[in-house]
Order: sequence, then structure tokens, then C-alpha cells
Amino acid sequence: MKKALFAAAGLLAMAACERVAEPDPCSLPYFQPTLQVTVQDSVTGANITPGSTLVLRSGVYVDSVTVPPEVTSMHVGGSWGTFSLTVRQTGYQTWTKTGIEVEKNGCVPRTVDVTARLKP
Repeated sequence: MKKALFAAAGLLAMAACERVAEPDPCSLPYFQPTLQVTVQDSVTGANITPGSTLVLRSGVYVDSVTVPPEVTSMHVGGSWGTFSLTVRQTGYQTWTKTGIEVEKNGCVPRTVDVTARLKP
């Protein structure tokens, strides 16, 4: 009798395990940036990313960040679609690029690398 109960419990446990669904990877917390931005001086080519303000827009969606010191490239956004990017840096002209297409890569955006070359 005890052997039959153990066997039945084992079969029930195996059946329960088979019904457990794999987690949906799209429901897991995961961040993939829309853009990877580097800011350069258009004359010297020097990296001037630290201190730059990046503003990403698409319709009513707006994401902005001011790049901390010692950071040479910055992620912004977390979605796919068509965007415009505005970059501001003290001592430089404002730089804007429109029509940046970011494709969907499964559940996340396919990150686009952008280099903004600002004029002094």
C-alpha cells in the first residue's frame, strides 16, 4: 500500500512539473537601450559626451538624460520606433537628427549607435 502511495505521489509530482509553463522572456525585466550615443567635437574629433544633454522624442514619448562626468558614451530610451535626437553641450551648437529608425528585436529594441558631431 505504501509503495502504491509513493508511486502515485511521484506520478502526480511529475504531471504537475510538466504543466509548469516556461516563463515568457518578454515578461522578464530587461532593458535594452534605443540608442547608444557618443558626442564629439566636429573640429577636433574629441569626445565631449560628459555633461551633454540628450533628448530622445517620438510623438508624445520623451526621454532625456544629462551624461555624468567620465562617461564616454550614453544609453537613452528603451523602445523601438522612429525618433529624433537632440544633443546640447555647453559651448557648442545644438545638434538634432530626425528619422532615426529603431527596429524591434524580439521583445526589445535593436540598439542604434549614433555619433553626434557638435560644432563649437
